[in-house]
Amino acid sequence: MSRTTTKIKSAMVRARIEPGLKTKAEKYFDMLGLSTTQAITLFFKQVELHHGLPFEINIPNAETLDAMKEIENGGGKKFKNADELFKHLGGCPRIAAAPGKHNLKRGKEMQKTNKKAVKNSTK
Repeated sequence: MSRTTTKIKSAMVRARIEPGLKTKAEKYFDMLGLSTTQAITLFFKQVELHHGLPFEINIPNAETLDAMKEIENGGGKKFKNADELFKHLGGCPRIAAAPGKHNLKRGKEMQKTNKKAVKNSTK
């Protein structure tokens, strides 16, 4: 006769959380057939399996923080559309969405242009 060990769930987790976030998250839990307790347990199990958070979290470096502050203070360059942005970045136009040999050829031309732009930017 084999014995199975059942762990008694007696630890409590209490957290204050924004009500809107809780409501939105619980909608997803419901779609997955999970209770909030089951979802939290699942998260804790993933932390245990990954020996840390089960997803990547990055802390912005100084350059990124400076850029974020610049934008928050109304700075930075603004563009009317993507073509204008690509022109500013070195002339990398968008490929038309319609299929055909012309677009395939244009795509190959763009690859060459992009490779040159990358090569020139690393000099």
